[in-house]
Amino acid sequence: MQRLSDQVSGKGPVVWMHCASLGEFEQGRPILEEIRAKYPHYRILLTFFSPSGYEIRKNYAGADWVFYLPMDGAATARRFFADCTAQTGHFREI
Repeated sequence: MQRLSDQVSGKGPVVWMHCASLGEFEQGRPILEEIRAKYPHYRILLTFFSPSGYEIRKNYAGADWVFYLPMDGAATARRFFADCTAQTGHFREI
C-alpha cells in the first residue's frame, strides 16, 4: 500500500477504480474510457483484488498505474484516500 501511495501522491487529480476481478474490470472499462476522453488531465489508477485480473491487465494502456491490491476493504480505501490526491474512487464487485 505504501508503494502505491508513494507513486500516486501529488500527481494531480486521480480517479481510482478497484476491481475484484477481470470481469468487474470489463464492466467498468467503458467508464474509465469515458473519463479519459472527457477529463484527459485526470490520472487513472486501476487496482485488482485478483491476481489473475492483474496479470491479464497489468499493461492496460488506459490507466496511468495498475497495481495488484489484495487487501481490499473500507480501511484500505480510507488509508489510500488519506495518502493521495484521488478525486473519486469506483469499486467494482459483483
